[in-house]
Amino acid sequence: MVFAGSSSQSQVLSTLVLSALSLIPHPVVRIAAAVLCAVLAVAHIFIAQRPPTLLVELKAKIEEIEDAIAVARETVTAGNPWLLMEESSALLRIKRSASILRCSLIHRRNVSLMGYIRTWFAISRETRAAQKLLSRVQLVIEADLQRSYSVGIDAHAASHTCHSATCMPAV
Repeated sequence: MVFAGSSSQSQVLSTLVLSALSLIPHPVVRIAAAVLCAVLAVAHIFIAQRPPTLLVELKAKIEEIEDAIAVARETVTAGNPWLLMEESSALLRIKRSASILRCSLIHRRNVSLMGYIRTWFAISRETRAAQKLLSRVQLVIEADLQRSYSVGIDAHAASHTCHSATCMPAV
């Protein structure tokens, strides 16, 4: 039984629940307790992971991507303004999808179970896409940092090469 949340937290909770269930001596009560735990886990997922809550998380992820792209534009793309064009376009598509999902939640207050599940999956899909996009932008930033480190190492090594028989540093 897995609860929503971080992986290690869900593993701890699952272990605690299963170990507590093993302490119940009567098999009928143990099965009833397991069913109750499963129902509570599903209820927790539907309550804690509601579409409006997921949209707030998606909005935070979008803001994080915007900040990362701003940093990348200041540092990385000075020589190449087209470098993050694809990432910027992907961010705009994610923002548009989030806006459409937000409008659908505002428009339909009473959503059927299937509509709820479809919206939940759509928001989760956009959140995964946003996470991938953030990773791509962070990789661009890290690649530029590695390039600048290599330039610094090369410059440092060049300044300490032997220019004469006495191996004096270059001036």
